[in-house]
Formats: sequence, C-alpha cells, structure tokens
Amino acid sequence: MARRQALTPGKAALLMLGVGTLALMGLPGFGPDAPPAGALAGVVLDPSGDTLSGVEVALFDGQTLELVELAKSDALGRFAFQHAPWNHHVFANPAASTGLVPRWELDRERSDPGVLELGLDAGTPTTITVTDEAGAVLPRAEVRVIDGHDDAVVARVMTDAAGRATVVLPDEYHLGVLAADENLAPHWIYAATPSSSELAVALEAGRWIEGRVVSSDGDPLAGLVVSAWNRSNGDWRWLGYDLARADGSFALLGTGATHLRALDPEQAVLPGAWNVDALEGPLELLLDPGEPLLMRIEGDSPASRVWVYDELRGLWSWGSATDAGGSLAVQTAERVTIHAEPLDGRGAALEESVTREPGAPLVLGKRE
Repeated sequence: MARRQALTPGKAALLMLGVGTLALMGLPGFGPDAPPAGALAGVVLDPSGDTLSGVEVALFDGQTLELVELAKSDALGRFAFQHAPWNHHVFANPAASTGLVPRWELDRERSDPGVLELGLDAGTPTTITVTDEAGAVLPRAEVRVIDGHDDAVVARVMTDAAGRATVVLPDEYHLGVLAADENLAPHWIYAATPSSSELAVALEAGRWIEGRVVSSDGDPLAGLVVSAWNRSNGDWRWLGYDLARADGSFALLGTGATHLRALDPEQAVLPGAWNVDALEGPLELLLDPGEPLLMRIEGDSPASRVWVYDELRGLWSWGSATDAGGSLAVQTAERVTIHAEPLDGRGAALEESVTREPGAPLVLGKRE
C-alpha cells in the first residue's frame, strides 16, 4: 500500500486556493475558509486522498525530540504550526475509531518546499488482552505498536482494568507489551501482519541478570547495547535491552535459557554473544577488539549507513554512518560481509563479502 496519497486535481486546486493564493495576496485572514497560517502548513488525507478533519498533529524538534507544538486539522484537513525548528518531525495521530494508522514524517527541514501532505493508511483495529502465565489480567501494561515500514512507534497505550487495550495495527507491524510489574518479562512480536481483531498476550515471570561489559584489557565499556534473548520452538525471542553504565554494568530480565548479545554503536569493538547458563563466576562479557578497517563507498550517493557481519561468529554489528564522502573506520573480524545503504535513499544498497587485509582500505563498488 502506498504510503502517500496524491491529491486529485480538484482537491489540489482547492488546497492551492486556500493555502497558497490567499497567502501570496497577503490576506491570511480572508474569507470564512481562511487557512491556518504559520511557519509550517500541511494537510491530512485519508486513504482515498480526501481531506480529513479533526486529526491531532504534533511537531517535534528533530534534535532534542521535544514537543514544540500541537495542532488539529480543520474542516478542510489543513493545519499549521507557528514555530518550526530547522530539523523537525511531524506526527499525525487520528482517533482509533477512524481505523487509520498514525503516521510520522521524519527529519524534515524548514527549507523543504510546499505543503506537507500527511496521507494516512487504513489499519486493523485490534483489541489486545494481556495476562500473566496463570491467566490473571494485567492492568496498566504498556502496549507499543511500531510501523513495520519505517520502524517508528505509532501507538503507546495502557491496558484498562480488564487488561485490554485497543490499537490500530498497520499492515505490517512490530508489537511490544511491557508490564507494570518489573519482574514480568516483556513480550515482543516482530514483522507480523494483522490476522484477527483480537490478540492475547501472556507475559512470563523472569529472572534478573546482572553483569559487566569489558574490553580484552579488562576496561569497562560504557554505552554498549546489551540485549537479552531466549529461544522457544526454534524461534529467537527478544526480551529487552540495557545500556552499559560508566563501570560497564547492566541489568536485564531473562526467561528460560537466556542468551545475551552486546553491540557497540561506534563499532570500536566486535559484537559478542553468550549463553548465560554457560558463564561462570561474576558475569563479565568480554569483547574482542578486532582489527581496524577503513572503508570507502564510491558513487553519486556515498554517505551511507553500514552494517558489518562477522561470518565466523554469525553476528551483525550496530549500523554506523559514513561521513559525507562515504568513509568509515570500524573494527572488524577477519572475514566479514559489508552491507551499506544510502542515507538519502537514492541508489541501491551494496553488499560484499571480504577478507580484511591489514592496512589496506576497502573500496566498495560504485553505486549506480
């Protein structure tokens, strides 16, 4: 399904009359259908391209992520914000009763031309019932819906006294359920498609796992992402994550046979994975420093996000961005697969399996 709906010629003419022509004439308050005026103007559209009124639209600062302003689309679907940070995010949040999926417009800049169109897609209204393993309902559990197309959170609601919450699911979604009781492990569903108007989720009791992330020299590694997983019926299930503190310490809730993975957002050390039950003594996750590799991407859109796959350990790194010229220095294992995607969305992704040669820069093929 298309993420944006084009205006019909008639609606486009109406919009230009309402938002463009009057503003150019210097008459922002003219007539009974005067458009809202401000630093950023837009219109909300339903799946058929018709304008949609009464939709709450929020503006966030792209740097601080703070809420800047709230607006609501008028009778002609139009809205405007008085203040627009240079980089900003816009979020359209229709009522659940509309059956429409909320939508983000991320990383806009104030210089972007034209009226912002927020086309909303139809979703599937679904009631989530949350219980513990014994079947007792869990009020105040958080239900988090992530749009599978752009991996953005589009809904966060709490279950009521009956352990129920109603959300609108996109045609592809990720779902997280987190209990108010911190001893119950969260439940995550990935890359799913709606199949019913009812969904039941039972949360398991967990056990707290604490430890430290350290380098091969024994130094603490602050800021690393440590995640917990378990495997059930052949499928990996994510349980949550923690960021290592200044002393390298972390705490996570595990269930059953828990596996831990650690990733460095800066790719200064190699990723690691451990079976908790196989670790002895104080829980220390020791990460291999690897060897430095300087890579460069050629082509018209060199700036990219790059992931490195350790072919021996079977682990992906945390994706890191190159500089504007397509260069990036990372620590890698000897045999790796490099996957790079353009930051501006232009051109194809690159993927290449390579054996690292110490001291030799890696140049990835030209992106067409």
